[in-house]
Amino acid sequence: MSTNLNTSWLDQYISDLFDEHGFESMTEEQRSDFVPQFSAQLQQRLGLATMKKLDQKAQIELEKIMEMDNLNQQMLDDFWKNNIPDHEKLVKKVLEDFAQEFKKIMAAA
Repeated sequence: MSTNLNTSWLDQYISDLFDEHGFESMTEEQRSDFVPQFSAQLQQRLGLATMKKLDQKAQIELEKIMEMDNLNQQMLDDFWKNNIPDHEKLVKKVLEDFAQEFKKIMAAA
């Protein structure tokens, strides 16, 4: 599988959440420890939310796409748009829910 997929927006989203919740003074070393962990959690939630919306045929199609050597972000974007009409709305909801949970966790820290 190709490594052309852009997940840096997830890392940036997490980094921004840290800043918004009073952790803007985190060192780069601390960010490099925490951001990937939170990013992985968010990526998992996005994956679960989107997979629930796919029928079996679409899941098989996605598996084939993910195995392609020339996989790129545009191919995935097209797949989501074609198979989950409200994909952007779904992603936004997952991001909002994650941000709320993040806020609760950070308030307790």
